Amino acid sequence: VSTILVTFPDPFPLDHEEQWRLVQVSTLKEMHRILRKSTECPGTLFLATDHEGFYNWCQEVMDRANADLVLFEKVDPCPDRLEWMPAVSHYERKGWQEGRKTLLSCWMAASH
Repeated sequence: VSTILVTFPDPFPLDHEEQWRLVQVSTLKEMHRILRKSTECPGTLFLATDHEGFYNWCQEVMDRANADLVLFEKVDPCPDRLEWMPAVSHYERKGWQEGRKTLLSCWMAASH
């Protein structure tokens, strides 16, 4: 797999709902397992959300997933979203109408 897109998943915003969030250490490990590992063209994980709490959660979970062994390396700045997500979803448009901005992150699978 060359690319995984996580676009506007349910943020499960309440603290007691954290276990239902898509991004967890276990899912990041599975994503790393299936992504291409190549020094020339590594697999890439992209995240798009308009929920700041979920965005921050994802950054923290990625740090925990990388604690023992680096699975992903952050790509900063994130590539232009039109290169990997040219369409605007219903949820993204709704967020814009409600005054939220799209938050993006990108990571490359580390090769071991």
